[in-house]
Amino acid sequence: MKAGIYARISLDAAGDGMGVARQEELCRALADRKGWEVVELYVDNDVSASSTKERPEYTRMLSDLEAGTISAVVVYAIDRLTRRPMELETFIDLTERLNVSLANVAGEIDLATPMGQAQARMMGLVARLEAQSIGKRVRDRSCNAPCRASPTRAGIGCTATTRTGRRSPMRPPSSARCSRGEHEASRQPPLRET
Repeated sequence: MKAGIYARISLDAAGDGMGVARQEELCRALADRKGWEVVELYVDNDVSASSTKERPEYTRMLSDLEAGTISAVVVYAIDRLTRRPMELETFIDLTERLNVSLANVAGEIDLATPMGQAQARMMGLVARLEAQSIGKRVRDRSCNAPCRASPTRAGIGCTATTRTGRRSPMRPPSSARCSRGEHEASRQPPLRET
């Protein structure tokens, strides 16, 4: 069976591609154990699977599946493939329509069975939850960190716009969106009386 390996990592801070290289190595070993011939490698390094931004190699892999260039996909884990439930459903539909096999280093999932599809969906939902939780932590950290820079002024002078558009003069709640410019003013030292 002709297989393609899909490797992805959201953030490659070092820019060295080591994360996707490790995924590729483990995927190749799994493909060898299954007796699959790896004919294509698809790597989206430093690309998120939770946003709606295009992942060029993922798109190419889907095209190659449609064209019959490959009939199997090997991934390190389902969350490397996608973190969006709708995108996972599209992939499951494609595997059913084209009789595509999936191999997952993190655990076997047979998308040809209802149980395997349910397992993939559950893993996809957990991956989505993880992506949303990471996003929330990043937003909270970037929004609140400047306010915490000065313990005596924590939250004073900070403003944020909540999702409903309301302005808040206090420390923004976790659902708030803020702009760095508003926080920059709060980082200024207090005026000293002379």
